Amino acid sequence: MVGIKKAIEEVKTLKRKEAYKILDKKTNYMIGIGAKNITSKKSYFFIEVIVSLCSKSGKLDLEIIKTYLNCLEELFTRNYTLACQDDNTILCDKTVDEEVVRLILKKTFEY
Repeated sequence: MVGIKKAIEEVKTLKRKEAYKILDKKTNYMIGIGAKNITSKKSYFFIEVIVSLCSKSGKLDLEIIKTYLNCLEELFTRNYTLACQDDNTILCDKTVDEEVVRLILKKTFEY
């Protein structure tokens, strides 16, 4: 929780409206959590998952695609918005309550 709190405080001092923290990043995916409209009274939090369908080498691996499809289907059933990006990635995001953010960060950083 310290990481996102620190990011939010830094954003407030810089008069920005958004803070973002990467929780996990691998070759084919990234998971992040953020807050928007921090400087206003009505801020909100979001979770973002970015999935890369193809490797940088251009080689297509159908087994990995099947795995990602299962993941995307699961995110969709959990009410994530899914959108294709220009760089062959799929952006999955969902607005969540601050309490959800606290639980996720606690679980992520306090094993």
